[in-house]
Amino acid sequence: MTNPLRYCLLITLTSVLSLQAGTFTNSFNSGLPAGTAVYGNAVVLSTGGVDGGCLQLTTNATSQTAGYLISDLDPGGKIGSFTADFQVALGGGTNTPADGFSFNFGSDLPSAAITEEGSGTNLTVSFDTRANTAPDAIGIDVRWKGSTFATYPMTISQLTNYPTYVPVSIQLKTDGTLSVTFNGSPIYTDLALTNFEPMAGRFGQGQRVRSPYSEC
Repeated sequence: MTNPLRYCLLITLTSVLSLQAGTFTNSFNSGLPAGTAVYGNAVVLSTGGVDGGCLQLTTNATSQTAGYLISDLDPGGKIGSFTADFQVALGGGTNTPADGFSFNFGSDLPSAAITEEGSGTNLTVSFDTRANTAPDAIGIDVRWKGSTFATYPMTISQLTNYPTYVPVSIQLKTDGTLSVTFNGSPIYTDLALTNFEPMAGRFGQGQRVRSPYSEC
């Protein structure tokens, strides 16, 4: 029997979730920020971040899930664009970490843990570190309106970087195009989301760790 698949994620929102009418900036140096909530195994730590605290979604143990939700920054208002910049340290478990984490924006995100595949029927950027049943692959996926919209294949070594933090940027423009960069490399540039229109919603991040041999 192989060792359990393990995965450790530390995420720090260091710069901004910039919207038309609201912003969120936090380095997690003062505990859980107001207007946010953690679920599952997610915790805010006073150390381990870029300059102090951090949001740790899971540790390198099996059968864990995590969620981090930010309250609606523009209550009830429709959001036409946003920029999300954060620092992430991903890995630290076995040589084959699983399963990844997700960044989500939408009107129907649950107040609960969220998997690496995301949740809700709006926008998910999935950072997937395990290839499950085909056509699932390791890489960075965009899910839109409940379905996989685009896939960018990567290797485990390109995605995992723990304990070093690397920058991630996700930008949705008013014309419905999405751009994503990871560790300074452009992953998607002006990817056009089909039938995009401004929508109300909130932001959430999630992660999952499973046992050996389990599949979606």
